[in-house]
Amino acid sequence: LGTPENLPTFDLTFDPTVRGPYNYLPAEGIGPIPGLNPDGTLQAPEERWGGIQRALLTTDFELSNVE
Repeated sequence: LGTPENLPTFDLTFDPTVRGPYNYLPAEGIGPIPGLNPDGTLQAPEERWGGIQRALLTTDFELSNVE
C-alpha cells in the first residue's frame, strides 16, 4: 500500500589503489605526487583524495543546515 515495488539503489565501489577516470597524472608522477606502479595501481594511495560530490541546490546554507 503506497510502497514502490522497485527501490533505486546507489551502488558504489571504491578501491584506493585503482586509477580513476579523473586521475590524469603520468605514470612517473609529477614532482612530489607519486605515479603508478608497474601493474597500473597507484603509488601511495593514502595520499590521494577520494569522495563523492553533488551540486548544492540552495544558497541559504544556514536554513538548509549545510556545513
